[in-house]
Amino acid sequence: MKQISALKDSERILKKSGPFLVSKLIQITGLNVHSRLAGVPVHQDSFRWAPFYERPLIRGMEGIVEDGDVVAIVGGGRGVTTVKAAKNVGENGRVIVYECGEETLQILTNTVRLNGVEDRVEIHHAYVGAPETISDESKTVSVVSVDEIPEIDVLELDCEGSELSVLTQLRESDVRPRGITVETHGRLGVPRKDVRELLEAMNYEVRHVGIEYRPSDVHILVGRRRAERLSQ
Repeated sequence: MKQISALKDSERILKKSGPFLVSKLIQITGLNVHSRLAGVPVHQDSFRWAPFYERPLIRGMEGIVEDGDVVAIVGGGRGVTTVKAAKNVGENGRVIVYECGEETLQILTNTVRLNGVEDRVEIHHAYVGAPETISDESKTVSVVSVDEIPEIDVLELDCEGSELSVLTQLRESDVRPRGITVETHGRLGVPRKDVRELLEAMNYEVRHVGIEYRPSDVHILVGRRRAERLSQ
């Protein structure tokens, strides 16, 4: 039993350290290759190989996105879920992305081009939520209310603590996506319990997909509108 336990511990250590060691090795060798996050080529300064990057968020999003959907992503980041969503919606679908960070916006734009999905992705340098929550360094970005988001089928929120603000606006608006994926941030004052309760109050059936980052209490929730499930 001790040998089996030691073997499992070794496997866990290798799983966590392997991508880091590969990344460092490629950085040292100076090879001119693109980072790969969750299998998606990403354009950024230093190489990083992270096969498990945002796996729960991607799994949650892919579980509700269908061919031909219109998907809105609040917090585009490096563009990984944008590329995944763009491939899932196909040529007849569309992905609308809102990203407020200037440096991140450039990485996002380059990642979309690198993966050849720019024909179905619309990128906005904008913040979705209340203007008073915008940091000083982001004063130049546009502020978009939920009412200004076009009609969508799926909403993904990866907005680092603004989830409840956006969902509260969503509840008061006419925007009713079929599915919602939310990355909750407990240490930023947005625990998954509060997000779950709000989604359920908005008539969504909610399930917990997984833990993104345990030390910061980051979880992934997926909500599917109950009305649609009852009509199937």
